[in-house]
Amino acid sequence: MAQPASNQAVAQDVPQDAYGQVLPWNFQRVGRVLNALGTLWIIALMLLINTDVLGRNLFNAPVRGVTELVALSIVGIVFLQLADTLHSGRFTRADVLLDRLKRRRPALAARLQALYHLVGAALMVSSCGPPGGRWSRRSRSANTWGPSATSPRRSGRCA
Repeated sequence: MAQPASNQAVAQDVPQDAYGQVLPWNFQRVGRVLNALGTLWIIALMLLINTDVLGRNLFNAPVRGVTELVALSIVGIVFLQLADTLHSGRFTRADVLLDRLKRRRPALAARLQALYHLVGAALMVSSCGPPGGRWSRRSRSANTWGPSATSPRRSGRCA
């Protein structure tokens, strides 16, 4: 039986993500398929938008619902293409400060990143509503969304 020349040759055969972690179940293929589906969706939206513009300008008959469809499609396209973007390491990040700190003072960089994560978690928890279970009386106007002051809420939990 022939042995590989080194462990690096074996490691290169196993697909990894941008962080060097091994991906199970050919997950990178699923990400690529979803990315391609998102790209096809973008092309379909471009055709629909051009049809709407031409119909509006040439025939004075726009395609109904194009603006709503485009607005709702943006979220879907982002999530379809997110997995492949993360896998390939092309995710947009603004961490110039953290990169410099990681090289010079790694402990401080770890603390700063932990602070960022705590602030993000606090924002996520605070968006779930008040822990008392009810919205304040100020949110009862017809222009706001959410439960009124008299409707019960699930003790501040999202869902």
